[in-house]
Amino acid sequence: MTALAFPLAAFLGATLLFFVEPLVARVLLPWFGGAASVWATSLVFFQTVLVAGYAWAHYVATRVAPRRQWQVHGALLALAVLALGAQAAWWPAPLVPPASLRPLGGAAPAPRLVLLLLASCGLPFFALAATGPLTTAWFSRARPGASPLRLYALSNAGSLLALVAYPLLVEPALPLRRQAALWAVAMASFAVACAACGFLARHGELPPRATASSSPRPRALWLILSGAASLLLVATTNQLCLEIASAPFLWVVPLALYLVTLIVAFERPGWYRRGVVLAALALATPAALTVMYRSAEVPLPLAALALSALLFFGALFCHGELVRLRPADGELTGFYLHVAAGGALGGAFVALVAPAVFRFVVELHLGLVLLWVLALAMMARDPSSALNGSRRRGLRALGGLGVGVLTAACALQPLADPGRVFASRDFYGALAVQRFTDEAGAIFFLRHGGIYHGAERVEAAHRGEVTLYYGPDSGIGRVLGAPAGPRHVGVVGLGVGTLAAYARPGDRFTIYEIDPAVVRLARGEGGYFDYLQRARGAVNVVLGDARLSLESEAPNAFDVLALDAFSSDAVPVHLLTREAFALYARHLAPGGVLAVHVSNRFLDLAPVVTRLADDVGLQCRWVHSGESGLLFTPSEWLLLARDAERLTPARVGETARCDEDGVARLWTDDYSALLAAVRPRGR
Repeated sequence: MTALAFPLAAFLGATLLFFVEPLVARVLLPWFGGAASVWATSLVFFQTVLVAGYAWAHYVATRVAPRRQWQVHGALLALAVLALGAQAAWWPAPLVPPASLRPLGGAAPAPRLVLLLLASCGLPFFALAATGPLTTAWFSRARPGASPLRLYALSNAGSLLALVAYPLLVEPALPLRRQAALWAVAMASFAVACAACGFLARHGELPPRATASSSPRPRALWLILSGAASLLLVATTNQLCLEIASAPFLWVVPLALYLVTLIVAFERPGWYRRGVVLAALALATPAALTVMYRSAEVPLPLAALALSALLFFGALFCHGELVRLRPADGELTGFYLHVAAGGALGGAFVALVAPAVFRFVVELHLGLVLLWVLALAMMARDPSSALNGSRRRGLRALGGLGVGVLTAACALQPLADPGRVFASRDFYGALAVQRFTDEAGAIFFLRHGGIYHGAERVEAAHRGEVTLYYGPDSGIGRVLGAPAGPRHVGVVGLGVGTLAAYARPGDRFTIYEIDPAVVRLARGEGGYFDYLQRARGAVNVVLGDARLSLESEAPNAFDVLALDAFSSDAVPVHLLTREAFALYARHLAPGGVLAVHVSNRFLDLAPVVTRLADDVGLQCRWVHSGESGLLFTPSEWLLLARDAERLTPARVGETARCDEDGVARLWTDDYSALLAAVRPRGR
C-alpha cells in the first residue's frame, strides 16, 4: 500500500492544485468584466493561501505527534470535502458560486474577488497546498533512507499536466460545471490517499529542531529573489492579457514556464549556470523593452516570445540563486516558507499595490531593474575567483552602468507618450488623456492601454463632432445617422461617450460601462470630453458589467444595441457567447439592429460573431469604413437584425456579406477558442 499511496497522493495533489486555479478564475472572470486583473488577483490569492498551507504543513510535521498527524490533517481534508459537498447541494456546482453573489456595479472589485475565491475554493486549496511538504515528511518517516525524488518528479509531472491539459483538452471538452464536479470527486479521492499516507507514517519521532539560525541577509535574499520571480510571472501574464484577452491559455503558459524554472533549479541544480542564464537574460532584456515601448508595431508571436524569454530566464536566475542559498536540511521548512512568502509579496505588488500607487503600468519595468540589481548583488556576494581584483571591479562598474541605463530607460518609458495631460489606473486598466494638434486645432484622445477609445476637438466650433471608429460612414454611423423617429439605443462600452453625439430630441440612450474612471472622464472630469453633456436626447449611464446589468433588466426593446467592447486589447469574451447573444436578441425591438464593433489588432472576431448571429437567428451584414486620418480610424462593424429588410442599402448603405468561415465551434459560456481567432501578424 505504501508503494501506491504516496505516489498517488503526490501526483493527484499537484494536479488538483494547478487545475483548480484556472478553473475557478475562469468561473469568476465574467463577473468582473473579463478584466486582465482577475487572473493577477487570483494568482496573489493562490500564492497567499500556499504560504498558509506551507505554514500548516510545517506546524503539523514539527509540532504534532506522528501518531496524530494523519488525524489532524485528515480532519482538515474532511472539512474541505464536506465544504465541496455543501456547495454541490446549495450552489450550481462545487466551486461555482450562485448568481446572488455576483458583484454590484461600483463595488470594489479586488476585495470582492478575493472573498469569492475564498468562499469557492479557499479551504480545499489550503488543504492541497499543505500536501507537498507533508507527504514528503511522511514518506521519509514511512520509508527511512528512501529518496523522495520520485515524489518530487510525480508532483511536478502532475503540475505540468494540469497546466497543459486544462486549456487544450479540458476546457474545450467539458462544461464548467462538469469540470467543477469532477474536480470535487477527484478531491475526495485525494483526501483518502493523503490520509492513508499519514496513517502509514504514524510511527516514529518528530524531527529534531534546528539549532542553527540563518543570518538576516540570506533570509532577506530568499524573500527578494522569490518575490522578483513572482513579480515577473504576474507582470508578464498581465502584459499578455492586456495585449490580447484574459483567458486560460494565456494564463497557464507563463505559469508553466515559471514552474519549469522551479523544476530545473530545485531538482537539477547542476543545470543552472549563472553566466549562461545572465547572457540569455541580457539578450531577452532589449527584446522585452522593445515590446513594452512599441507593442503596437511588434507582431504578436514575437511579442509573446520576447516576454516569455524574459520570464523564463529571469525566473530561472532567481530560482537558481535561491538554490545556491538553500540552508541545511534542518532549516528547509523555514526556507520554503520564506520562498512562498516572497512569491506572495511579489504577486501582491503587481495585482494590488501597483494599481493603487502608480498611474502607469510599470511593474515589468521595475521587475527588469530589480533583476539586474540582483544579478550585480549576487556577483558581488560570490565573485568569480577566475578574475583578478581590477577586472572584477571593472566588471562591476560596467554592470552598474548597465543597470543605471536600464533604470533610466524604464523610468522614462511611462513618460514617453507625447501630449499626455492626464493618467490614472485602477483594477480595469490604465487610462491616459493625450492632447494633439492638427491644422484645425487641438484634440483630446482617451487611451486605454495601447488603444484609443475616443477623441474630441477642443475648439468650441468643433466640440461634439463624431470621431475615430464612429464616423458617418462607419457601421454604427450609418445606423444611427439614418432618419428615424424617437429611438431607444443601448451601447455596451462608453469610451468618451462619442455615440451620444447621434442622440436626437426624443431619443433615449442607455450606455453600460464597467470602469468608474471612464465614466468620470466621459461626464466631464478634467474638462476633456463633453459628448454626454451636449447630447440632445436623454442619456443614462449604467455602471457595471453590461451582461450582468442586462440580465437584471426587463427587455428594453432597443431599436439599436451597439456592442463596442472589443476594440481594446483585453477582450471580454463573456460578451461574445451564445448565452450573451441570446440576451442581446431578447433586448432588441422587433425591428432592432445589433451593431457589433469587431475592429481589433490581434483577434479576428467577425467569424465568431457571424456564427453567433446565425445561432440566434439574426441576419448579418459587414461594413468596413476606410475613413482615416488623425480624427478617423478604419473600422469594421457587423450589423445584425432579424429581418434582412432592415439591412438593405436603402437603410444602411452598401454592405458586404459576413464571412461564414473561420471558427469550427460556437462560442459559449463554457467554451471559447481565442487561440483560433488570433491574427498571427496582428495589424
